[in-house]
Amino acid sequence: MRRTTDKSKSFKGSVFAEFGSVADAEEFTKTCKEASTPLEYEGKPITHVLMRGEYFAQKRQERDQRMAKEQAEVDAELFKDFQKRKVPGSILKVKGLPSHVQWPDMQQSCSKVVKVRFTELSEEDSDAAFIRLSSTEDAQTLLLALNELVAAKAKVDEAKGKEGEDAKDGAASGLSEVQLELLGGFGGIAPAAEVLAGEEEDAYWEKVFIAQKDRIRLQAMRNKKRGRGGQPLKGKGGPRSAAASGSGAAPESKPTAGEEAAEGTSASAAAEEESADEPKAKKAKTEAGAEAAAGAAEGTSS
Repeated sequence: MRRTTDKSKSFKGSVFAEFGSVADAEEFTKTCKEASTPLEYEGKPITHVLMRGEYFAQKRQERDQRMAKEQAEVDAELFKDFQKRKVPGSILKVKGLPSHVQWPDMQQSCSKVVKVRFTELSEEDSDAAFIRLSSTEDAQTLLLALNELVAAKAKVDEAKGKEGEDAKDGAASGLSEVQLELLGGFGGIAPAAEVLAGEEEDAYWEKVFIAQKDRIRLQAMRNKKRGRGGQPLKGKGGPRSAAASGSGAAPESKPTAGEEAAEGTSASAAAEEESADEPKAKKAKTEAGAEAAAGAAEGTSS
């Protein structure tokens, strides 16, 4: 028998019953569902009869739907002033990077040429990275500097008769101070670079906007904890480090070990209730050998 968690401990209108076997539980559930008239308990109709696994799946779905609705309401208020400020032609993709390259080194070296807003290693291509600038003009300036580095490095390699000269050898061959900085920031290589455009650029900007919203959510959460107001948040989320952008998607709900263990042999007769009581429901199992049936009368809770 399931009761409320408040002081009244009132009957919630539902019970869990354990049967001797899975077959018995399934047969009872099937009989109740196919009955032309609903079964009764003390003169009250039994409105729902479900296997325990079905019951918890239903409750999880209801909970997820409720939380999604609440999150949508929170987001509507939180992002009412949010604007997607896209700067076309301001993102460079560099390719051919060695595995040891780190985004802070790239950002620091490129900052010798223009102001860099954001740098991250690519999640899809292990030898690629993205560099976001403030304007189309800055992107073109950095692109030109990287192209010039490629040409200058090729001359150095040709003059030395081999590839992969380090920065000190490059200085002796005439690379500029800025080019040496770039060479060091990209792990000793002159990377191929291009400006993102079309669908690839659109997809990247969507990732940027998701990361920006994640930061807003995180800041609202911090403000709330510090007593500065802010909206209550549902689920989990937050921005990734400066090295990457991502989504704040919440993890998929999974049944607990107790739910999985009980799924086969129990049937539930249940009225509507809050899913927060699910863990307490697991205490309603009877002793081994099982008692026959269980029912819940709609409207019997006080």
